[in-house]
Amino acid sequence: MAKKVAFYMDYDKYGRNEAPGILLFVQLLRDKGYEVDFITSEQELLHKLEHNRYDAVAVSAFSSLELRDILKTAIKIKKQDPCIVTILGGHGASTNAQKLSHATGIDVVVEGEAENSLPLILKNVERAEVPAIESINDRAELDLTQEQIEFLGIEAVNLLLMDRVYYRSPITKEQAERLINSSFERITTKDGEQIKLNVPLSGVIFSTRDGNFFDMSKITKSTDHSWTDAHQRNKLVWEKEHSKKFPLILQEFIHYMHLHPTDEEWNKQTTKYPWDIVKEKNWTNISLYVQKGCSWRNCAFCGVTTVGGRRLKVKSKESLSVIQMLEEARDNGIKAVTFDDDEFVQDQEWVKELCNEIMKRKLNEKLVFSAMIRVESIKRTQLSKHHIKKAINSIKGEENKRIVSEMLKYIEDEGLNNFFKELNFGGKFGKEQAIAELIGKLNEFLPESEKIALNEYLSDKLIEHFLLQLLKDANFIKLQIGVESFVPEKIKYFQKTREGKEEKYIEKAKELIRSCLEADIIPGIFVITTRPKQKRALSEIAEELKIISSILKESYEKYNIIPIFSFNDMLMAYPGAPLLKKEGIKKFLAPLRPVIVAKGEKVKIEIETLEIPYIFKLKNMALTNFISNLFAISKSRKLPPEELNETIEHIKDATSALEISAKQLGTLSSIIYEFIRELGSDGRFAGEQAAVKLLIELNEFLPEWHKITLDDGSAIKPDAHLIGHDKSIPDKLKKLLVRNILTPENVVNAIKNTQNNGNKKMLEFINDEVTKQQLAEKDEVLDKCGEINRNILDLENSIDENIKKYLSQLRDELEKLNEIRDTKIFAQKINEMCERTKDFIEKVFPSLKGRTTLNSVINWLSTYSIKEKIL
Repeated sequence: MAKKVAFYMDYDKYGRNEAPGILLFVQLLRDKGYEVDFITSEQELLHKLEHNRYDAVAVSAFSSLELRDILKTAIKIKKQDPCIVTILGGHGASTNAQKLSHATGIDVVVEGEAENSLPLILKNVERAEVPAIESINDRAELDLTQEQIEFLGIEAVNLLLMDRVYYRSPITKEQAERLINSSFERITTKDGEQIKLNVPLSGVIFSTRDGNFFDMSKITKSTDHSWTDAHQRNKLVWEKEHSKKFPLILQEFIHYMHLHPTDEEWNKQTTKYPWDIVKEKNWTNISLYVQKGCSWRNCAFCGVTTVGGRRLKVKSKESLSVIQMLEEARDNGIKAVTFDDDEFVQDQEWVKELCNEIMKRKLNEKLVFSAMIRVESIKRTQLSKHHIKKAINSIKGEENKRIVSEMLKYIEDEGLNNFFKELNFGGKFGKEQAIAELIGKLNEFLPESEKIALNEYLSDKLIEHFLLQLLKDANFIKLQIGVESFVPEKIKYFQKTREGKEEKYIEKAKELIRSCLEADIIPGIFVITTRPKQKRALSEIAEELKIISSILKESYEKYNIIPIFSFNDMLMAYPGAPLLKKEGIKKFLAPLRPVIVAKGEKVKIEIETLEIPYIFKLKNMALTNFISNLFAISKSRKLPPEELNETIEHIKDATSALEISAKQLGTLSSIIYEFIRELGSDGRFAGEQAAVKLLIELNEFLPEWHKITLDDGSAIKPDAHLIGHDKSIPDKLKKLLVRNILTPENVVNAIKNTQNNGNKKMLEFINDEVTKQQLAEKDEVLDKCGEINRNILDLENSIDENIKKYLSQLRDELEKLNEIRDTKIFAQKINEMCERTKDFIEKVFPSLKGRTTLNSVINWLSTYSIKEKIL
């Protein structure tokens, strides 16, 4: 009898009408012989656990930010069914695997990609016949204050301690032995000879019924002796079967021991798509993850480290292909497909083949597509159908009139891609002299480094410059571009391109946006609004928004389309990101399990916790004020952040927050906060003995329980270590200022009191340098805010004017419709108006005001009563 698995992903909370990309993985488990239910909410999960006897539940953590809720769910799973094996994996779990393996309710943690590991785990573990539940000492008292409980989460602490029990893993000693010795088969070749390898299970941490933990994540290190053991086992098997020396030395062998599937394995494993789940959930759109990884992998804020290159075949007879899934999507009533790959254009030939097959099978007539691309994954300058037609029409000479006409007709009948093929020698137009003139004209649109040479294979060369047009022809209506910023310093900080190429990167990003608009593709642009910056942070944000508002205004003026900017106002801390090692991070705690500790004669319960980074700490008080002001302004709109952050209104809110924050620059509070930052270990006063004396003076203004001490808790004395040795001093002072226990005036008076000791640098810094800098930044920010507001006002006026014209046009059409008596024709015309209005909404989507107005028009048209009109 097949083992029954509940696969849980907390997906319903996102409110999407789109099947997630993980469904292919769910189907892979089914193909391995497991009966799998895909569950998308905690409520559904607990209900199914009540009515089904599952062998295991696999929980996918999309982000580490979900872990606190997931750990609560894990306890609820065990309360419902303490015999079930709980397996936690996903991107959010990978960097915290060792600690998560100790969490109540978690039996197994999987690191990295699980296509090969999870089937092995499911094969070798069994649900328990009898629960393994350990009681917590009744005499033990919780050793936490109410404040600590609230910080950890009252619900989570209650779940851990409510029944005074701890759930042990159902995995027995025998099952653990099987897991440790399990492996999967991998085929490779060397010198034309096929080699069958057994790859040991790795990247897994699990606990057993008797309380032991097995960490199999370390086996992935090439220095671990386990690889030597695995190499020896494979060597013995090979030499016994083939009676000759094993072809792979240890280092070659290790190269093939990775857990993730190879391109060939991935294609072979993917055999079908689970349409029954899509129908059960009533999803009308699907998301596909058909290419692994990213070819850049250097973004400072990102944890994606997988090398790009593994992708499903566009078409295949042996396994499920991308085209087969798209054809099935069409046949199952799907309307839209999102390619959820980290980077869609990794291989232009693959993209070209996909687009051509989509058009060949007329899938572009039924489906719309979207994908995510990098700025540098597409040629800097993209040409459109408009450019090629303009170039053809510029061909001179009476003798060329025929060829011009034929070329234009061929483009309309056969499409650009086929036209390019016919330009090569041997093609329909390959011998025409006019080609040289055509290519020369196209080169006028291109920079010197990207010009096309006649001796190149024109079909491939041209398609690089017309890739966006090809995507448009295949009905890709939106491309999400990971720009992140239009400010060179931020691009360098985010490591979005090679150092020294930041200006060119931004230029290319702007050109790519324009090229998308020319191809009638809506560009979506990711932007990170802030970063942990020390100085001139508001100026940087104002410059960013000025550039963006200018792009929005110019785009709508020229193309009648508004690009969709998606703002992330706070830089998030993603697992494995390089920035985690160089910047301060705000963390929250997730409770893992109760721990019994003897303290004297008393027995106490402590809670083992997991620190989870979620956002980077801001280093600038003005920046903190900006975020606070923006949050307060945005909150009044009463919209979900993910919806508001894609609107023009969000830019207006950010500009208002900038103006409020800028007006605080130059005030005594703002100046003192900047001064306090300079007391830190990397500040200019870190090595000054006067800084120690200043703290002694400041303590005179503070009550005993708030006096400032050094890291070791000792009082600050004149002979204390220099202030720069204690990194927490500035934070302590800021907290006192925020709570008004210490005032800016106190700080100024304390500095003055140190003057007798010969230190004038501090007052000079406050009265001269900081004040001038802040007042200059204030003027600069307010000037830029004025430009932003003017750009947005011009944009909104243009949108309003176009909507008024459109509504006037609809009114005229409706008046003519009143004369129609045929209800079918009337309904058809109304439907056409609704579809046209939906298209208009797509063009102005970031305008919340415009979108709301046009949606109300659709609602009104949809309920338009023909009966009333006829009567």
